[in-house]
Amino acid sequence: MSFIFLSHLICKETPGYGGKTIFQLKNIKAIKSGDFCNTQEWIFGNHIGTHIDLPRHFFENGFTVDQMKAEDWVSSNPILIDRPAMADELIDLQELQDQISRDADFIMIRTGFEKWRSKDDDVYWKNNPGLVPELGVWLRENRPNVRFVGFDFISMTAFQKREIGRMAHKAFLNPVPQGKPILIVEDMHLDQVQSALKRIIISPVRILDADASPVTIWAEF
Repeated sequence: MSFIFLSHLICKETPGYGGKTIFQLKNIKAIKSGDFCNTQEWIFGNHIGTHIDLPRHFFENGFTVDQMKAEDWVSSNPILIDRPAMADELIDLQELQDQISRDADFIMIRTGFEKWRSKDDDVYWKNNPGLVPELGVWLRENRPNVRFVGFDFISMTAFQKREIGRMAHKAFLNPVPQGKPILIVEDMHLDQVQSALKRIIISPVRILDADASPVTIWAEF
C-alpha cells in the first residue's frame, strides 16, 4: 500500500486567515551554541495551516477534539470532487450534489486555489473561495454518512463574504439539527492526488477542550 500527505507543513510562512502571522519558533537550546541538545518553543493558534474545526468553534455546547474516539478520525469512503473556483467565489449546492455518493464519509473539494498559497501576495487569504450554508444543510439531511468536508483553500469563510461564511460554519457544525455535525478540514494539500483514495487518517493535536486543531492527514491509495 502507498500513502501521501494531504496536509501542509507548518512553518513561519504558513498563511493565516486575515493575514495574521500565526506561527513563531524560538530555539531554547541549540547544540551549535554549546548545549547538549536541540529544543524549540512553538507559539501558534489552533486554526493554523491544515486544521479541523469542531462544533465548539461556533457552539458553546458543541463537542471538542478530546471528545472524539480514535476510530472517529478514520475515513473509509473518501471522495474528491474537482470544482475550479475563482477568487471570492461561493461554491453552491446544485452543482455538487449529484457527485456525492450516499456512502461517502469525507468530501474533498479541489478548486486549484492552492496554487496561490506560496505566492508573495495576499490572494490566498484575502480572496479565498467559500462554501454556502445550504450545502451543509443538504448534506446533513440527505447524506448522513458524511462526517468531514475538506478543501484546498484557507477557510470555509470567504474573507470578502464573512457573514455568509459564519452561517456556513454553523450549518455544518451545529450539534442540534437533523444529522450529525460535519467537521470542517481547512487548508488541505490536494494538488498531488492523482488517483482514487482508499482511506484517510486524520491525526489532530489532542488538547483538552480544543474547538479546533492542526492536523496531519495521511491518505492511502
